[in-house]
Amino acid sequence: MGKVHRSEINEILYIEKEGEKELLVSSDEGLIKFFKQKDDGEFQQRRSFLVNEKGISCLTPLLGNDSLAIATYDNQIVLFSVVTGTTMRSFFAHDNTISGVCSNSESLVTGSHDTTIKIWSL
Repeated sequence: MGKVHRSEINEILYIEKEGEKELLVSSDEGLIKFFKQKDDGEFQQRRSFLVNEKGISCLTPLLGNDSLAIATYDNQIVLFSVVTGTTMRSFFAHDNTISGVCSNSESLVTGSHDTTIKIWSL
């Protein structure tokens, strides 16, 4: 695939849904780029979204892979719709950079450079 962002890549998700295979790639520049796998196995960029100008530190898919929880360098969590390409909600979650995020069907868990872990209800 080669170079896909202008700044450091922070997270890559491989998602299979309804027979389609996608890569979601996030970066320090605050973009998420979506690549769809073609029949020949190569990935082609489908779309990209600027989520946060301060940059993306990490992300995780939420139930059903239709939305993402995105952690930003300005200490926010952005709940982002993959379907519409829009922010559904955002909130400040920590006092320092969020360094990890994961989820299950009921909760979102975040960890930060502020040395705390927080559990959020979805």
